[in-house]
Amino acid sequence: MMPIPSRRSGAWLLAAAVAAPGLAQEPRVVERAAAGFELVFHAAAVPESTANQLADAAIRDIERFVGHVSKATGSRPPEPAVVHLYADPVEFTRVTGDESPWTHEVGGFVSEKGVGHVVLGPELDVELFAVTGLPAPALEWLLMVVARKLIAPAVPKSEIADWITWVLVVGTVETFTNPDHEAGVSAEQDFRRARLHYLQRADAAVTFTTALEYEPRPGNKIDWDWRLCHASLVAETLSTLDSSWARKLLRKPRLARGQSGALALRRAAASAVIGKDWKKAERTFDTALASNDPDWMPLSRYWLPAKQRSALVGPSAAEATIVSSTGKMPTGDYAIFGRAELGPGTKYPLNISFGWDQASQVTVGFNDGMAWISEWHEAGDRIDYKAKAEVPIGNDRPFAFRIEVSGTSIELQIDGEKVATWSHGGREVHMAIRIGVFGRAVWLEGLGYEPLG
Repeated sequence: MMPIPSRRSGAWLLAAAVAAPGLAQEPRVVERAAAGFELVFHAAAVPESTANQLADAAIRDIERFVGHVSKATGSRPPEPAVVHLYADPVEFTRVTGDESPWTHEVGGFVSEKGVGHVVLGPELDVELFAVTGLPAPALEWLLMVVARKLIAPAVPKSEIADWITWVLVVGTVETFTNPDHEAGVSAEQDFRRARLHYLQRADAAVTFTTALEYEPRPGNKIDWDWRLCHASLVAETLSTLDSSWARKLLRKPRLARGQSGALALRRAAASAVIGKDWKKAERTFDTALASNDPDWMPLSRYWLPAKQRSALVGPSAAEATIVSSTGKMPTGDYAIFGRAELGPGTKYPLNISFGWDQASQVTVGFNDGMAWISEWHEAGDRIDYKAKAEVPIGNDRPFAFRIEVSGTSIELQIDGEKVATWSHGGREVHMAIRIGVFGRAVWLEGLGYEPLG
């Protein structure tokens, strides 16, 4: 079983890129207001027209989301609320150091003064906003901050108040962004569900009860991700069982005589929704997890999944976006396939990597007019090209690809024709498939992997 992935930079996945200049610091803000919230967008060097479009999109989503949360919980902001959105991650980091209640990295937070702060994401080359719009990860953190402002004041004071708040926050965000909880719609939800499936495939207990009882270590970023994973599926289970789940969870939990402690309070809060039928809750949890088992999960930002045509957007020449297979890899010979279209941005390639053996991996690359099979070695960050081919691909020229991987060779096909092959002599070719790109947009359709034969 491969280790559960974390969201780290994929520097080991792709060849190192030259550093790109950051966004220039500018004291320019764009302001919008709706539904009791004031949005202050610190646009930095984002062009005025793009900044206005992003601010308009953000405030529209905030307005719709406030209605969604209010309908589910009855909560409204007790006073006008301010949320700052930062285009420059350096500026956000400075504010985080001064005001964040968290000791680990987050994409957004509500300060002790009640002010929201959210980062747009890693520095994104300006032309790529045309592809991403308001980036989905930034939208999720924006909605989480708004939800926390709406929900936290309504949660009864108890030692599980923070737990109830986050179950409601992530639950209302997911029912807003992906109400049917389908795989391949929300990258953030796919990430959370895929991590729970990793636990399940490793024979760890993943049940409604274990999710209810999960408690992160203070200040631990990985545990924080796990907390959201468990809380989100608890919320989905409760919302499936009772459409009034959010309002019932806001009632002060009642303990039976002789009960005490946080775990007993959590069970009591859940019982206000599910009643005494815990077996039904466990079955509902199992069904929810089984019905959303994504094939791909993001390891970094700007993976924009869609049912028809997904986008992979590398923020800049200095940072990649990476998506990984989720662990359902074939154990024998297999094929990786899909359709791709290289888009705007840098001239860095689309790379598909696999076969990590703790020292090297295979990378199949695609760029304007060229495709290749190579071996990347971590020591010295060295690339050995094994086979190259000139191919008719480039911007606005979609192409089908198929990579057939066996115990002795790798064959690359483009538009049904074999263009390159490498006899690798039996090296490791399994482990996770990782697809990444620096500083440009790539569209992908029908992405998958399957056994050969």
